[in-house]
Amino acid sequence: MTFDEAVSAALEFILATELTSEPDRLASLALHFARIGDNNSLDVMVTASRDQRLAYDALSIASAQLLIEEGSLPYPLAEFVAHALTAPASRPVTPEKFRKEWPGGTVERDIMVFDAVKMLCASGLKASRNESSPPLSACDAVASAGKLSGKCPGTYSAIWKIYSDVNKREKNGVSQRLPLAIHRLALS
Repeated sequence: MTFDEAVSAALEFILATELTSEPDRLASLALHFARIGDNNSLDVMVTASRDQRLAYDALSIASAQLLIEEGSLPYPLAEFVAHALTAPASRPVTPEKFRKEWPGGTVERDIMVFDAVKMLCASGLKASRNESSPPLSACDAVASAGKLSGKCPGTYSAIWKIYSDVNKREKNGVSQRLPLAIHRLALS
């Protein structure tokens, strides 16, 4: 595989991977709970939405989608919508430390980068290079594809850091491919 072919393959791989936002992922979970009738889990999310903007935004997305698709809401989501429409300033403020992005916001991107590098390694490219070598590694190809797509970093050093971090965690038995646990964010 030539380097140009590697960049094309990485670009195709990156463009075929749909990265959703953190509120969209949590909204999908809320939709799942609503569809299976799990009002207890919805109640937990509604309670969290009172002071967590991520939960608030996710429930807003899920409620709107359910109203459009089904024309009704389970009680916990109806309660959420009623509160959102009637309570003054009901949308919580995003905590300062999460203004740029929510925790876990780059997990899927990092896995996509890692998998793109591994795919190119399976095609014969080396994952990395030393500074004196020409920029023809799998990380270089993914960085070039990242520049073209805008969906991941466009520098060798950023791609290499992502690849090595994910690789180290996977070798240590920490799978990032599992869904993020729902937990209460520390707002301090």
